[in-house]
Amino acid sequence: IATTLNESIEITENLQAQFHAQLAQNISKNQIGTNSIHDQLKIWKKATQIVPNEPKYIVGLATALIASGRLDDARAYLEARQVDLNMPLNPLILLTAAEVAYRQNDIASAKETIISVLEYIEDGEYYLGEDYLRLAKLLSDLDMDQDAESVLKSGYSRYPNYPELLAPLIQLQLQVGKLDEGLEKSYLAFALEGVSSIGSSHTVVVPEMRNLLINSLETNGEWGAALEERIACVEMKESPSPKDFHDLSRCAIKAKELQQAINASKKAIELDGKDGIAFNLLGKALLDSGEVKPALEYLQKATQLAPSSTSAWINLADAYKFDGEESLFFNTLNAAIHAVPESPEIYYSLGTAYVSKQSLTMALDNFSKAIDQLHSSVSENE
Repeated sequence: IATTLNESIEITENLQAQFHAQLAQNISKNQIGTNSIHDQLKIWKKATQIVPNEPKYIVGLATALIASGRLDDARAYLEARQVDLNMPLNPLILLTAAEVAYRQNDIASAKETIISVLEYIEDGEYYLGEDYLRLAKLLSDLDMDQDAESVLKSGYSRYPNYPELLAPLIQLQLQVGKLDEGLEKSYLAFALEGVSSIGSSHTVVVPEMRNLLINSLETNGEWGAALEERIACVEMKESPSPKDFHDLSRCAIKAKELQQAINASKKAIELDGKDGIAFNLLGKALLDSGEVKPALEYLQKATQLAPSSTSAWINLADAYKFDGEESLFFNTLNAAIHAVPESPEIYYSLGTAYVSKQSLTMALDNFSKAIDQLHSSVSENE
């Protein structure tokens, strides 16, 4: 009887803890009430009091502490639980501890802890699809891209119908130059679009996967295939934005489908008559079509509406060059330097123009300025 009673108490306590954990997760997901973080903390504390050594409840409480901005409390709690637990270290607790350390800018501790987490990566007992994503994101943040790629591959091998794992994996592969692998997985992710996995109940949104495929195609220079996808993207939307038409027009220009580019740019202008980007794209498409005079008109308008657009100035200069107006070509590039003095592309265009005129001193001067501006922009982004 005693055994049965003890078992009944344990089952009841577990059910109570599960109820509180589910309630906390629902509040987190739906942001119920104005004090949702406070409510989550209270409920997670209750769950950990009922079943103190359950790792997912420990992680839940720590995550709520993090969300409330109490990083020191979250770190102290996790460190205490790692010491107290009468069981092997749990990688999800370690992962949460590493995330806290990273948020506190304790990079050395974050890296040391994350290495311990990686030892468990092949053990499917611990990880769901979303956990692989968390781990990979932290590894990327810590500039451990090779490990992040390995984690995503492990996650994908365990949850092959989980496209969310493919998206960051594709981005990593494109980033490090694995273009063919990235493109192959982009098609796969798109094919799996909307398929849920036992790793998570989340469903992928259609445009996200299509955009991922488009980016991969464009990175690989597959402009014709990318254009087909961009057209489909626009057609899927009830009210496409000017940016949708900008992206379509750029892609069409690269694909040499100039009428498509012209049509898309005109639609953007219909939405906003002062859209300098659209005027620039329309002028570029017309210029590439050999219609120089109308191109000049639209490109002049583009530099007025978007004077900080480097490409608008360069396209306008090129149009003057095609029209045989060499002096206006140089005048435009010099005007561009005053309008966008930080643009290395404009200095490079001037340098190239002076090379063709055999003015090597002027060419060298502008190439040097282009390099200086390039170094300056890199330093600002570091």
